Parts: sequence; C-alpha cells; structure tokens
Amino acid sequence: MKELLGIWAEVNFEPEITSKDHFLDQQLWHNSLIKIANKTVFLKNWFTKGITRVKHLLGPDNNFHSLNDFRCKYEIDPRPLSFYGLISAVKSLQTDSNFQDLQNTNHEYEPLTTRILQVKKATTLIYKKLI
Repeated sequence: MKELLGIWAEVNFEPEITSKDHFLDQQLWHNSLIKIANKTVFLKNWFTKGITRVKHLLGPDNNFHSLNDFRCKYEIDPRPLSFYGLISAVKSLQTDSNFQDLQNTNHEYEPLTTRILQVKKATTLIYKKLI
C-alpha cells in the first residue's frame, strides 16, 4: 500500500499552481505544497467532516472562514493552533504562487483524476505526466 501511495503521489504531483481553480482544488492533506513546520498535514477529524480541499476553508465571500464561522459550518471544534496554522500554510502557498496574477488568468484546471476517467488509455496519460 505504501508503494502504491508513493507512486500515486509522484504521478499526481504538480509543482506549481496554474490557476485560481487549481489553487482552490488543492488537497489539504499530505500535500507537499501545504506544510506546517516543514511537514505535510493530516487532521483526521477534519477529513471525516469532508474538509479536504482549500475551497473548504473559504466562506461565501471567498475569504477564509473565521474560527467561529468554521465551527458553525462544519460542526467541528478545531484547536485554534491547528486552524490558524493551516490557514497560514494555505495563505503562504497563495503568496508563493503569485496568486494575484493567477486571479486574472482563464486557464481552466482539470484534476488528474478527471482526466484519467476521460481517456481510453490511462497509462498513456500517466506516462506523459511522468516524462
């Protein structure tokens, strides 16, 4: 299982954010672009509540939730240090990705999993990705 997860992580890895949609669709957990203390993060209780992507940290105004809004929306009581640490890590990714420039691009992001389901030969797509 560990070997399969390693292979999937290598195939699915994208070293840079290419659009706003790409940023919002980033996985929060075990993502090498989102780190706290130089380590990837996984919070099981958040994951079980369906909080898996950057967009889940945003409110209807596209700003990050406050701690209280987050608690109410997901019916979860996160540790403030975990909450603010993850928000900080995501904001850091946003800054590092020149996100302000990305807001004006029309590049449509399509996750690898979606592309795999659309092609007849997934191995060809994965081979091209690895090359």
